Amino acid sequence: MKLVIKLVAGLVVLVVIGIAALFVFVKPEKVKAEVLAKINEQINGTLSIEKASLKIFPFIGVHLEGLKVVPSDQSPFKGQPFVTLNGFDFKLDLKGLLYFKIATSLLLDQPEIVYIKRAGGTNLDDLIKKSTVPPGTVAATPTLPTGTTAETKPSPTPSSSGESPFMPKQIWVDAFEIRKANITYRDETVPGDPLQLKDLNLKISSIKLEDPKNPIGVKFRVDVIKGIKLPVELTGKLFVDLKESNVAFKEGRLALNQIPFSLGLSVEDFKVKQKFGFSLESSSVAWKQLAPFAPAIGPLLDGSAGLKLHASGVPTFVHFDGALDLTETVVNSAPSFIKPKGKTLSASLAGETDTKNVTLSDFSLGILSAKISGSGTASLEGDQPISLKLASTPLPLEELKTLLPAYKEVTLTGQPEFKFAAAGPMKHPEQLSASGGLTAPKITYEKYTIADLKSNFEYKNQIMDLQNLSFRIFEGSFIGTAKVNLASAKPNFDLTSKLDNIDVAQAVSTFAAVPTVITGRGNFDMKVRGEGIAAPEIKKSLIGNGSLSMKDGKFTTANLGGGIFSDKLLAITKVPGLGLEGFKVPEFAKGEGTAFRTLATTFTIENGKVHTADMKLDGTDYAVEMNGGFSLDLDLDYKGTFHMNKNGSENWIGNPQLRPLLTDTEGRFTLPFTLTGPMTKPTVLPDVSYVQNIFAKAATEMAKQKAKSMATSIAKEKLKNLPIPGQSGGGEAAKPSLPPVPNPKDLFKKLF
Repeated sequence: MKLVIKLVAGLVVLVVIGIAALFVFVKPEKVKAEVLAKINEQINGTLSIEKASLKIFPFIGVHLEGLKVVPSDQSPFKGQPFVTLNGFDFKLDLKGLLYFKIATSLLLDQPEIVYIKRAGGTNLDDLIKKSTVPPGTVAATPTLPTGTTAETKPSPTPSSSGESPFMPKQIWVDAFEIRKANITYRDETVPGDPLQLKDLNLKISSIKLEDPKNPIGVKFRVDVIKGIKLPVELTGKLFVDLKESNVAFKEGRLALNQIPFSLGLSVEDFKVKQKFGFSLESSSVAWKQLAPFAPAIGPLLDGSAGLKLHASGVPTFVHFDGALDLTETVVNSAPSFIKPKGKTLSASLAGETDTKNVTLSDFSLGILSAKISGSGTASLEGDQPISLKLASTPLPLEELKTLLPAYKEVTLTGQPEFKFAAAGPMKHPEQLSASGGLTAPKITYEKYTIADLKSNFEYKNQIMDLQNLSFRIFEGSFIGTAKVNLASAKPNFDLTSKLDNIDVAQAVSTFAAVPTVITGRGNFDMKVRGEGIAAPEIKKSLIGNGSLSMKDGKFTTANLGGGIFSDKLLAITKVPGLGLEGFKVPEFAKGEGTAFRTLATTFTIENGKVHTADMKLDGTDYAVEMNGGFSLDLDLDYKGTFHMNKNGSENWIGNPQLRPLLTDTEGRFTLPFTLTGPMTKPTVLPDVSYVQNIFAKAATEMAKQKAKSMATSIAKEKLKNLPIPGQSGGGEAAKPSLPPVPNPKDLFKKLF
């Protein structure tokens, strides 16, 4: 042992003496000049060093100051230094000799590096001189002296371990340090600001590769990124086992603007298998501190989140899983979405990926008490086909609407659930296909409730096909289908619907967004087609037909009887002396609205209007026939005929002689009218000229009958007073004197 110590001590003394001699006889400035000349011959620029010095104790060291590399005057990057370095220190520690190791340390003080990329290349490419040997030229084989042969040297035989004769693990690096570096990367081929890293510090310490149990210390920090004060720190322990080809980064701590993350990384057999593991976790990701990395986050997110991300496998096959918990996050995307702190919002996923495919074995999204889960696959090759499946638990609408400010005051309850599947090439989204379904026992929205909701849909070739849509609504039932073609410039659609025994008042007030204008129960069938998205486009393009039938209903905004039997009409009927003065307003015309027992019509829709050519309405005392229609803005334009039934006509027209003159062959008083204006407040006008005409004819006929009756009565009276021939007291028979017969024209003038 003493011999070994003596040998080592002697070796150290010899090395120190040798280094001292080197320091005495070798002039640093002379060496600097010779080295710089050789380097500058090889680059397209100039390397300069302001000062160089040597140290020999307690270490052998080289110290450089003012190092700078600049492009040549002929370079397109002229005037833009590539590297400047305030100080450079290289140390060879003498204590390593005691262990037969080379112990070194390296310090780069305040380096500044500017890396520029242009269409023709980079400033680094320009700095490195190209070879002057023309392409394709083969170097000549040197001529050997006569009588000699080339000595064939055996190729070096690699060691069984694959290591070079001088093992890297025979070097100890006490510290590799970069202090206050500034790095700029400017890509002038694309618009945008350059990437800038300022005040970058890196320290790697205690590199002893021969000891796999000895951790290498890692400390990294950068304070400014792209001009923003944004500190990023990384610390941890790096374990390297060159014999087993294993690397592990343990106890890693990453801080992004003081947001703490735990970080782990390992690689087993990095030469062959390259099996790795990676983890990144944090329970307190503060969004305000993360906002400088992504400015859009600032107004959107506040509070904190939990993050977990793991990956493992080999480069050709990776398993991954992760989770994001936003329960303690405030999401403010007003007015569309607001989530307060403490409300559940989380997502998790797990899957695998290889060089060709990504498989999502499990996906889950939790929103309050609801959950959406799914799985899928995606190819990374060709057209990148995907396959995705999603399903939900019952979605509590009343709870979920608390996250939607626009629906805060809206009555919305129910628990629907859905299933969804999609497949197709991601590079050709127009070829994607999808299918799914929606079910719900009950959903209430504002004034109406739907129950037993069932629906299925398919999407293929950009056509959405809604099938088997059924539910109970407005105390009746609905069945319908729909097709929407999204391939055309304007989406076009075909709709078929059938409503049975519904409460029409609820339907009209809900869908037309107007007060109650009609009551009753009815059946409704409709087939329509159209195009567009906005309401004006749809109204203009809508074409279709259908039918409507109702019973036991009432028009609440229009009293047809009251509008027809108005004071103006009754004034026409008051003709003294003709028995017409007894007309009064019928009882059915005195109330509000127009009640009916049945209503039936067919209709067509075109050019923004609904045309009804054969609307028939039957009431207790009357019947109505109408032709016309209304706009989709609910403006009415109808012409109709009002028929008072026989009993009502007999009661209203008390004079049996007059009654046949004012009624039709069925004994009904009939009167044309018009119905116009908005559906909420329409105007009913009787056809006055028609009334004047029939009453004028009736008056004329009644005058004729009265004149004839009077003439007959007078004639009979005179005949009684005529002398009988052969009787006394009479001479020549006197001629009877008859009163004048009333002129019908005079009576007609009295009528008006």
